[in-house]
Amino acid sequence: MLYSDSVEDSRQYFRLALEEIGKFGLPIDPLNYCIWYEYFSERNSALNKFIDNYLKQNKTFSSEFSKQLFNQFILNGKEPLSELVQNELKKFFLIFFAPSRRPTRPLPNPATISRP
Repeated sequence: MLYSDSVEDSRQYFRLALEEIGKFGLPIDPLNYCIWYEYFSERNSALNKFIDNYLKQNKTFSSEFSKQLFNQFILNGKEPLSELVQNELKKFFLIFFAPSRRPTRPLPNPATISRP
């Protein structure tokens, strides 16, 4: 899997993927990230169509279902996630979460945030 998305587009797909992964309570791992990155980048029409139809039925996602999606729509019967893809994902996460991107001020304690 080679991607030529711009930095801005890839950040947008990243943000949307994390939101969707969180919405379904899935682990934030390369498998789930790959599924949702592909979905939001709209590069895998078969995956998008399947997920859209699945969501219309008000179904939810599980880790096991994510594995099935990954095998069917990402791997297409090929070998499991190769070292190349794993390394590329690691590079992406290292760049995205580089120390220079971390907030310079402390983040607020969630317990002290007032809620309506």
